[in-house]
Amino acid sequence: MEQHGLRQLALQAITQVEWIPNWGKARMSGMIENRPDWCISRQRTWGVPLAFFIHNETGNLHPNTLSLMEKVAQQVEKQGIEAWYTLDTQAFLGVDANHYHQTFDVLDVWFDAGVLPECLLKMRPELSWPADLVLEGSDQHRGWFHSQLLTSVR
Repeated sequence: MEQHGLRQLALQAITQVEWIPNWGKARMSGMIENRPDWCISRQRTWGVPLAFFIHNETGNLHPNTLSLMEKVAQQVEKQGIEAWYTLDTQAFLGVDANHYHQTFDVLDVWFDAGVLPECLLKMRPELSWPADLVLEGSDQHRGWFHSQLLTSVR
């Protein structure tokens, strides 16, 4: 939360929102002020996979992670999410396959939900960014509102 001033940016963004009811502003501010760091991965059997290959000895990501993620995304587009789970790493990574292992962690569902509005609004030219209104129950302060806030500040 302290890296790149994320906490302060989020707190500043809260002041620029019209909260209805207005007590939502204080509630969200308190959550952000006391929030520990956010781990965006989960160890579940469902969800959006984090398509990473980790070096067996160093624990570092594969140096071509971004291009590998794009290749995985293309396979998932064609074959569905199971493409990641049935991936032949030997064929996919070639000579690197013996030095890297595939991860099976998934994105935290709230991170996934938090970035959806931005992705959708930027893909659809008839919609405006940022959204004019986000409407949901107050139970979403800790979940959806929280993740939208943290993923939208820069």
